[in-house]
This record gives sequence, C-alpha cells and structure tokens, in this order.
Amino acid sequence: MPTVHGSSPRAPKQVFTVNGQVRGTILIDGFINGMWKITQAKGEANAQYRIVRASVEKDRTSLTEEGLRLLNFVAHNVERREIRFDEKP
Repeated sequence: MPTVHGSSPRAPKQVFTVNGQVRGTILIDGFINGMWKITQAKGEANAQYRIVRASVEKDRTSLTEEGLRLLNFVAHNVERREIRFDEKP
C-alpha cells in the first residue's frame, strides 16, 4: 500500500475507491501528497489538484507544468486548459 504523507486511519480511503481502484495521486519526494482528476466541459479542460499538505512554491510550479502537459495530451482539442489547486493542509 502506498505511503500517504502524515498517514491517518482514513488516508487509504482517500487514495483507494470502494472498488479498490487507485485515484490519480500526486507524489512528492516519494510520498502521496494529494490527488488529481481531470474534468472537461464546454470547450475547457481542468486539472483539479487536492493537496493534503502545504506545498512549497517549487511543488506548485512543477505540478502546474506537469498538469498542463497532461491536459495537452488528454484534451488536445480543447482551447482552454486550467490548473486548479484545492489545498487542505
């Protein structure tokens, strides 16, 4: 089972669905520090990051760059792409 930063009894429930699927996870320095998902609607695509620890600016910059590359791949036909952060330290 992956190690979740600041592990708590509910940490695995945040990473795994009831069906045992693993959600999109954000790894920083080998630890799961958040989850991500992509949404698309009406000509726009968003990568939504839910951070479970306070991230430093270099992490945010790297996550933004990687998220834009991912959106360029999965939503190449969409004109507007956006990265959204929901930080819950």
